[in-house]
Amino acid sequence: MDASIAANAVVVGVDTSAQAGRAARFAADTAARQGAPLVVAHGWANPLFVDIATKADVRAAHDHGAKVVADVLSELSLPVDMTVRTVLELDDPIHLLSTLSGDALCVVVGRHAHWAERLWDGETSTGVIKASTCPIISVPDRWRPRQGGHGRVVAVVDVDDTSRAVLDVAYAEADWRRADLVVLHATSTGPSDDGRRDVGREVAEIVSGFRADYPTVEARVETGFGTAAGLGGTWSQDADLVVVGRPHPVDHERPWVGSTTKRLLARTWCPLVVVPSTPVAL
Repeated sequence: MDASIAANAVVVGVDTSAQAGRAARFAADTAARQGAPLVVAHGWANPLFVDIATKADVRAAHDHGAKVVADVLSELSLPVDMTVRTVLELDDPIHLLSTLSGDALCVVVGRHAHWAERLWDGETSTGVIKASTCPIISVPDRWRPRQGGHGRVVAVVDVDDTSRAVLDVAYAEADWRRADLVVLHATSTGPSDDGRRDVGREVAEIVSGFRADYPTVEARVETGFGTAAGLGGTWSQDADLVVVGRPHPVDHERPWVGSTTKRLLARTWCPLVVVPSTPVAL
């Protein structure tokens, strides 16, 4: 596969779904804001198809993919000076987008899952997040752009090595959007527990290190009782963006729970940005 792209491009994966169209609009807005190239990618194969496909099958699949990409692009309002590249590959979409992430500023995907995909390998968002080397932005089916009003960015953080990477992206997004920033930390300790207050102070100390670089961003720390996924999902209903770190390993004492990020994918109402430990600020 030769799917090399310009460095720091915004990549969006598309298919025939309405979710892909919304993801493409979000990606186009991000690319325009950054002055970055836009790459619209479509992969149409799985290992079984590759093994049994004839040349005619491959040609038909390629033509279908070209139409998918053309239909998505026809619905976008793009700046005349934006560089746009299309990538059509005989490749699994998750593998294709994960490969492109190596040179990308970010990868944007629509959030949806057919029941058969869930049985086999989960949704595309989850698969790409696991293998990516740049921030992944998952745009949910129910998301619509804010129409007026003051915006809000929510950063879901823990006191660990991902917190600063999450806040790097969250502050930059809040600054560009002229939005408030809520730094959200979930705790399982009770409201009067000293541990909760101590963790809140630790998070506040981390946040204080960003205020000099972003003096106009109104940021506050919210320490809530419950799970990060539950609190993040609630706050997302009135947010423009939720930012979270790459999934942590599953708790071996509770292996059925899964990662915070995977649960946030199912609960957030707005785009979810998942950042690795050392991302490039969007």
